[in-house]
Amino acid sequence: MHTLTVQGENDLKLTASGAPTVTAVITNVGWNAISGTLVAQGQRAGQPFAREVRTLHLDKGDSADFTLPLDALYLAAGPYTAAVTLWSETGAMLAQRELHGSIDPPDLALTQMPATTIFPAGETTPLTYTVHNRGGAPALTEFHLAWDALHNQRLRRWLPAGETTYFTLPVQVPFDMPSLAAPSAYTFGSADEVIAQGARIWRVEGLSLTVTSNTDRAAYRPGDAATLQLTITNHSALDLSDLTAHVAFGGRTQQRAFDLDAGQTAHISTNFTADFTSSPIAFYGLYSRRYHRALAQGTQRLHRQTPGATIRLDQDRYQRNATANATLVTTLTRGRLTAHVFDQAFTLTLGSDSGFSFQIPADAAPGAHTLTYAIHGTGTPADGRAATYRFDIEAPVARVIGQQVDHVPTTPDGIVSATLTLATDAEHEVELTSWLHTPDGQDSLASRQTVVLQPGITNTAHITAALDAQMGFHQMRYTLTPASSQARRRANKSATPAAADGALGIDIGPAALLHLAMDQPAYANADSPAQARLDIYATEGGAASISLALDGAPPADHNVILTPGHQTITLPLSSPLPIGHQQLTATLQMDGFFATDQTAFVCGAALPDLIPSLPMLTTSDGSAALQTVVVNTGGGASAGTTVAFSDNGAAIDSVNLSALDAGETALVSLPWDTAGQGGPHTFETTADPGDQVAEFDETNNIAHADHALPRFRSELSAEATRIGAGETATLLLSLQNLQSEELPVTYTVELRDPAGTLMLSQSQDTTLYETAQGHSIRWDCPDDALLGTYTAFAISTDDIHGEQRRASSNLYVASAPTEEDTFDIFLPLVMKSTP
Repeated sequence: MHTLTVQGENDLKLTASGAPTVTAVITNVGWNAISGTLVAQGQRAGQPFAREVRTLHLDKGDSADFTLPLDALYLAAGPYTAAVTLWSETGAMLAQRELHGSIDPPDLALTQMPATTIFPAGETTPLTYTVHNRGGAPALTEFHLAWDALHNQRLRRWLPAGETTYFTLPVQVPFDMPSLAAPSAYTFGSADEVIAQGARIWRVEGLSLTVTSNTDRAAYRPGDAATLQLTITNHSALDLSDLTAHVAFGGRTQQRAFDLDAGQTAHISTNFTADFTSSPIAFYGLYSRRYHRALAQGTQRLHRQTPGATIRLDQDRYQRNATANATLVTTLTRGRLTAHVFDQAFTLTLGSDSGFSFQIPADAAPGAHTLTYAIHGTGTPADGRAATYRFDIEAPVARVIGQQVDHVPTTPDGIVSATLTLATDAEHEVELTSWLHTPDGQDSLASRQTVVLQPGITNTAHITAALDAQMGFHQMRYTLTPASSQARRRANKSATPAAADGALGIDIGPAALLHLAMDQPAYANADSPAQARLDIYATEGGAASISLALDGAPPADHNVILTPGHQTITLPLSSPLPIGHQQLTATLQMDGFFATDQTAFVCGAALPDLIPSLPMLTTSDGSAALQTVVVNTGGGASAGTTVAFSDNGAAIDSVNLSALDAGETALVSLPWDTAGQGGPHTFETTADPGDQVAEFDETNNIAHADHALPRFRSELSAEATRIGAGETATLLLSLQNLQSEELPVTYTVELRDPAGTLMLSQSQDTTLYETAQGHSIRWDCPDDALLGTYTAFAISTDDIHGEQRRASSNLYVASAPTEEDTFDIFLPLVMKSTP
C-alpha cells in the first residue's frame, strides 16, 4: 500500500518569474518495497504543454518528496490542469491527483520614450523605445513608427512574462534634407490590441542653401572673356566642408573647392571664353565630396551680342502667364527692329523705342524657347541678319511628401498596396509609375497611371503590386513623370525605370533570409568539413525547410524549426566537395513563401594549379624552338609531369616539366624545324596532358597562339655595283619557297635614276618549287644617263594568298672607266626583305 499527496493550492498561478511547481509526497505504508515512475503533466484545453518524469524506489515505511516544475514560459493566458500520476514498474497506475490553475494574461507597458529630439542631416540616429511585460503570459509585441517620408517601419518581437525589450529603429536623415519640423506617429501593442499610441514632432537640422548665378556682362561676342559668378549662402545650422563647385561650358569643366560655415556666404567666380558654336548654356552644381551628393544645380545662359542691335530679356526663366520685358541695346539712330515670339510680332524704331513686353502663354510647353529679331534699313552689314535670344519656361513642380503602406498580404499570392501623398504648385497631370523591387534584386513590370493634381499638399494616389511568393524586405518603388513625357514612355510600356524618385520598405512573409555565408572562405581539399551559416529573422516561430544547392548539383533539403527573432542556423555540406570556385544557393521556405541567397567559396586551396603561357616561337643562330612558361598558381606543390606541343592540331612532341612549388615558374622549350613550314600556324601547349597531377582547375591547362611564317623569301642584288655610262647592268632576283607546296608568284622589278625617273620595269609570273630560283634582269644604260646612285626595287606577290615581299638594291653609274678608276673601292649596299 502507499499514499500520494500533492501539495499546492487548487488555483496555481503562473507568475512572471517562471513555471508553476507541483510538489508530490509519496509514503510506502505497505509490506513490500515499491519501484515505479512519477509523472507530472500540464494540460491546457486538452492539449499537453509540459511533462516532467521522476523514477522512485521506496522501501517499506519510507517517504519521499518530489518537486516537478512545468515549463509554461510561452503558454498563453487561461486555465490549465496539472496532473500527477504514480506508475508501477509493470505499467499499472497506482495513484493520480490533479490540481487546477490559471495563467494571468500579459500586461504590456511602454516604459521609456526616446530622449532624442533633434536629428542632424547626413547622420543615422537610433530611436529606442523600452517595453516591459508585467503580466503572466508572453505576448507577440509590435511597434510601428511612421515618420513623414523619412521612416516607416514595423518591428515584431516575442516578449516573455516579466521581461523587458527594446525597440531600436535607426533613422537615416539624408544629407541634403532641409531643416524642418517633421511629424511622426507611433503605435505599440500586441496582436490583439493597441497598448499605446501617440504623435511627436521631431526637429531636423538639415541643409538650406540658396544659390544665385550671374555673368559679368549681359551679352558677349564670340571669343570674349566671360565670368560666371555664383553666390552661395548657407542658411542652415550645419558647417559644410569639402564642398566643390563645378561649372561646365563648351565641353570644359572647372572645379573650385571651398568650405561654407553656418550663416556664411561664398562667392565663386569661373572664367572662360564665350563660345556660341554649340550650346550657350553653362551648367553649375554644388557637390559634397564627403557624402558624394549633389546639393544644388542650375544653369546660366550666355547671350550673344549681335551687330548693330541686341535684345535682352529681364529673366532667363519664366513661368506660364508671366510677363517678359525685352530691352533694346543699340547705338544706331535710324532703321527699325522686328521681333517674333509665341506667334507675336513687334516693331521698334531705332533711336526712339527702348523695348517691348509680351506674355508667356498659359499653355506654353516647358523647356527652351526662342525670341527671334533682326534690324532693317540701318545701312550696316547687319541688316536682315536674324539673331535669337533663348529663354526657358518653367513647368509645375510635383513631389511625393508622404507615403504609407495600406495592406501587406499574409499569403504568397496577395496584393500589396500603398498610398502616396503628393504636393504641387499648380493644377496639372503627372504620370505615376510604380513597381516592386524584390529581395533577389529583380523588378516587377511597371504599372502606370495618370494622376490629376490640384494645387496643395493633399493629393493622394494609390499604388499596388502582386507578390511572387518571395519573403523578406521588399521595396515599393515609384517615380513621377510630367504628362508631356507620357508618349515617349509608352513606347516602352513594359520597361521598368532605372531610377526611382522614392520607395517604401515592406517586410513580406513570416521570415527573412538575411545572410548566407560559409564558415571558411576557402577549404584545403575535397574532404574538408564545410558548413553553411544562415542568418534568419522570423516574425513567428514554426516549421521551415532549407534547401542547399551547390553549383547546379541536386539540392540537399533540411527541415528546421524557427523561433521568433534572429537566429543563426548552421548546416553541413555533403562531402566530398567539388574542387574549384563554387557557388552555394540557399532557399528558405515557410508557409508558402520562399527566400534565396548565394555565397561563393573555394575548394582545393591546397592543390597545385598549372597554367601555361601562350606558346612562343623563338629563333636564334638559325635554329627555332617552341617555348612556354608554366606557372603553378595553386596553393600546393606540383609533382613533375610533361608539357605537350601541337601545331594546327597535330601533335609535335612532349617535354618534361619539373616539380613546381606554389608560385614557382618554369620555362619549357622544344626545338622545332621551320624548314617548309611557311604559312599560318596555331601552336598549342598543354600542361599535364595525362592528368597526372590533381589540380585546383583542370580547365586552364591549355594555351594556344597564332603565328604566321613567311611562305617565300626575296633578295635583290646587282651583278656589278658600279658600271659606266653606256654599259649593261644585270640585276639578280633570288626567290626561295619556304613552304612544302609549290607556290605561284608574280614579281616586278623597277629601276629609277637619281632623279626618280623610271628607267626599267619588268614583270613576270613564275612558280616556286623546293629549290631557290634566280632571275636575271638586264638593263642597257644610255650613254647620256645621269651619273649617280640608281635604286632597284623588286615586289613579289604570292598569287594564292596575296602575301608580298619587297627587296631593293643600289647601282652606281659613273662616267667611262679610267685607269685610276680600277683602283677605287666601292661598298655595295644590298637590302633584303624580311618576313
